Amino acid sequence: MVADSLWEEWIALQRDTFRLIDQRDYPLALEGLNIFLRMPDDPELRSEVIGLRATILEEKGDLQGAREDYLSARALNNPSSYSRYTIELNIAAVSEKLIAGDDAVLWYTKALETVAGDPLTSGAAAIYGLLRCKAEAGLNPSEEKLCAKVVRQAWELFSLPGEPDMVNLQVTLSALADASSRPLPRTGQKQ
Repeated sequence: MVADSLWEEWIALQRDTFRLIDQRDYPLALEGLNIFLRMPDDPELRSEVIGLRATILEEKGDLQGAREDYLSARALNNPSSYSRYTIELNIAAVSEKLIAGDDAVLWYTKALETVAGDPLTSGAAAIYGLLRCKAEAGLNPSEEKLCAKVVRQAWELFSLPGEPDMVNLQVTLSALADASSRPLPRTGQKQ
């Protein structure tokens, strides 16, 4: 359990870090995060700090450094968590920027596998990414099956009427994107 004072320090550091990012003062932003990383032992908090550091590295063009930090942050996350899903999406996106298509496919697939274990995450972004990477080759049967599972899970999450159109995934993903901007029917929370 992380002490409230440490969470408060983390919130203040995030505010300062985002201000520095806006000013493009990446060295100072990274320095603050690296100093803070000497303190917390909590895996969840360390993952957040490392994930933010990865975002800065990505923004300043250090894609390999960003990828390594995203991988480190992922290792600290709980399986089937929204946090892990977003980190896997970031790894996939960096892989696309590095023109490592097979690696991007791997990480979009891992993101979908994470979502399959988390019924409160839609997974639409991972499906979009996978479809983009596989536009020429098309999805293989196991990818189709995983996408179908995640789409049906998201369809149920948003309590959408009828059945999702598995033949035209773009239409289905558009419906999911629209639904994600509204409060969830069962929880009242936004996705």
